[in-house]
Amino acid sequence: MPHAGQDIRKRLLVVRLPPLPHILLKLIEYCRTERVGIAEIAELVSKDPAVAAKILGVANSSAYYRPGQKIRLEQSLMTLGTDMIRTLVISESVFQTLSHLTTSASVNLCKFWQHSLTNAVLARDVARKTGYPNIDEAYLCGLLHDVGRIAFLAVSPNKYAPYFMADDDNELCALEQKELQITHQEAGAWMADRWKLGQNVADSILYHHEPVTRIEKTSLLVRVVYLSHVLSCHSWDAPEVMDAARLCSLIPDDLKPIQDGAAQKVHEAAEFLGIDLEPGADSVLEKTRTQSSSVQRKLKDELHHVVQASETERNFSKQTSETGLLRTIAQSANILFDISDAIILMLDAPNQVLNINPNLEHQQQWAGFSLRLKRGGEIAASVAEKRPVFINQSNHSTPEEPLMKLLHADAIASIPLITEGECVGVLTGKVLPMKIPELQNGVRFLQVFGAQAASALLGLRRKQEEMRTLTANAVDEFKLSSRKIAHEANNPLTVIRNYLTVLNEKLRKQQPIGSEITILNEEIERVSKIIRKFVDPQPTLNQEPANVNQIIDDISRMLRESGFAPPSIKITTKSNPHASATEYDDGKIWQILLNLLKNAIEAMPNGGDVLIANQGHVNLNGRLYINLAVKDTGSGIPSDVLEKMFMPVSSKKGGEHQGLGLAIVQDLVKDINGFINCRSSSNGTSFEILVPVRSEKGNPAPPVTAS
Repeated sequence: MPHAGQDIRKRLLVVRLPPLPHILLKLIEYCRTERVGIAEIAELVSKDPAVAAKILGVANSSAYYRPGQKIRLEQSLMTLGTDMIRTLVISESVFQTLSHLTTSASVNLCKFWQHSLTNAVLARDVARKTGYPNIDEAYLCGLLHDVGRIAFLAVSPNKYAPYFMADDDNELCALEQKELQITHQEAGAWMADRWKLGQNVADSILYHHEPVTRIEKTSLLVRVVYLSHVLSCHSWDAPEVMDAARLCSLIPDDLKPIQDGAAQKVHEAAEFLGIDLEPGADSVLEKTRTQSSSVQRKLKDELHHVVQASETERNFSKQTSETGLLRTIAQSANILFDISDAIILMLDAPNQVLNINPNLEHQQQWAGFSLRLKRGGEIAASVAEKRPVFINQSNHSTPEEPLMKLLHADAIASIPLITEGECVGVLTGKVLPMKIPELQNGVRFLQVFGAQAASALLGLRRKQEEMRTLTANAVDEFKLSSRKIAHEANNPLTVIRNYLTVLNEKLRKQQPIGSEITILNEEIERVSKIIRKFVDPQPTLNQEPANVNQIIDDISRMLRESGFAPPSIKITTKSNPHASATEYDDGKIWQILLNLLKNAIEAMPNGGDVLIANQGHVNLNGRLYINLAVKDTGSGIPSDVLEKMFMPVSSKKGGEHQGLGLAIVQDLVKDINGFINCRSSSNGTSFEILVPVRSEKGNPAPPVTAS
């Protein structure tokens, strides 16, 4: 049979410490607004031992823990991030709402909270007075010094509830040892160790009930927490306090200001959270029960709103059209708030006019209705002040009168749809006058609803705009690709047309047919390759090396024989027997040269010279290339065109394919992992293309080193 202390420790592994509901209520409010930062959340969390312990425990778990990180609440919160904090707060709120501890008449969490926060403030001020370097650590130790007590209450409520209200003294420790075989300071130290808070922190929790003689040789942090505990239980001038103060080298004059200051800080925190700590005619316990019941109801309401908001957000996110989203927003307002005949007025910000959206079926009957914000009124104020308004027959102003007549309403509610500081519109509809007080009490949820609706609208519009942009880009890309295919196919088709003319002439004269049929087949295959390339643009290596010298000879002969180059154009070729084999598709090199030659020929309508040259090997960044050149004696390329070289731009040539040739050349050069540059002057234009060399084994040539 397991030892009772061991059984408690096992249950402490999975314990959920009950936070003060006031803290959870305020945290939910903080998590709802974007104006509150991590520092403000840390300030609030530092007021409750249960929430602080939960944050530290999660932040120091294996998923987040980093060796050597300091124990600071703000750092822990930053580690978790706001989304995780919100999840944690909602989770704890659900637990709090369902837990019997928070509704138990015999449990007073407020008294425990007051004692823990008092110790935390005392420990911080004592640490500051003694010169302890990490006052945040001292504060946390004071806050968590009795965490074992609330843990006992959570894991063994029936057995421990009678002791939870007892004073935090040695008699309590003896009762715990007798009933549970473990004291709250032992349990707290064990939990601190599990949370990786460090040995110093665990010791400060473990020793706070020890005799003063056993504290003398402990660390300064242990002595600071010990003094804060004694000072929270006794008057500043009590003998026990004096003995503990000597261990921290403090004098009596130091103690009263520290004790009074802590009491004031706790009182201010209680006022901020709405906790009444002042004794009155009723018993403190009875007052606490009343407070707890009220706060518990508020927490349930907030949790109900959170769940509703989450479901609302999910419904909004499912909509794929603005009409569907607006319809869902109007329907949700009816379901959640009993706002019937809800209409959504979209804001025309430049003109400061709210216009009805006629795309919704139930709003078509009011098409053309608008509300000018410059005329003032309650709805204009709701947009300007970013708050819901409620209008009835007694308080409506002239601007709202047409709207109330339109809706046949005795009262209307109006919710501005605002997110990221931007108002996108207003939801308004009729409500029963008796419903208004209830809606006013839940005004924060109305604001959340308005923000969710606005966020969903903006998000949907952005998605639709992105989709329109993507579609337009895809259409433009398709058009450009189609133009490139047509442009590239036009070159071999022109060759085919010219050769067919040559063939027709030879047949008419009954002359023998030579290589024309072979060239026609090659050009037809070239058209096929161009089309296949746009279907599958991945470049492929030739099984056999492509011979650039042969390509130069073939293309120059084709230009002459087909009539592609008129007689006024003189074509000269230059080969290099020592640099001929390249690794990529000969069809691509043919296309590159043909496009450049076509441009050169068209740039010299009155005739001129064209040179196609293999200029030998070039070593660029340790790799070998073949340097091909196409030079003409035309008038040169204008500087504004030269700046945008290789882009699809307008050219001086007519036709639907103008300006595409050099862009295609650039794409083809990239396909073969080559490089291209251009030089141009009034004396002509020169293009140089670097084509990767083919190695002897059929693989790309390796980098070379200078000898």
